[in-house]
Amino acid sequence: MMKKIKAEITKEIVIELDENFFDEKFNEHYSRYFSDVDELEDHAKNIAHQYNLFGHTYLEGYGKPLVNGGKHWNDSEDGNYNKAINIIDDEYTHIWTCEL
Repeated sequence: MMKKIKAEITKEIVIELDENFFDEKFNEHYSRYFSDVDELEDHAKNIAHQYNLFGHTYLEGYGKPLVNGGKHWNDSEDGNYNKAINIIDDEYTHIWTCEL
């Protein structure tokens, strides 16, 4: 017989955004091709979602963000980074489990 164990995973990141980059023109373009955005919090949610799903190599509509103020440790390319986005990630993940 198999036992079911519920796992809850929580990760906290901080997203720094340059307000000058995320102007009305950028918001209109992003809203047209990706999803509706009105303010910085909308971008932060989109960035956090993509970062959670795909990691930090490339974020659709934003490019390569900085992570902890620099380029990614596993990125050997000298690609262009979007310096208007910095994701602060201490890489600590909380995991709680309980038997169902």
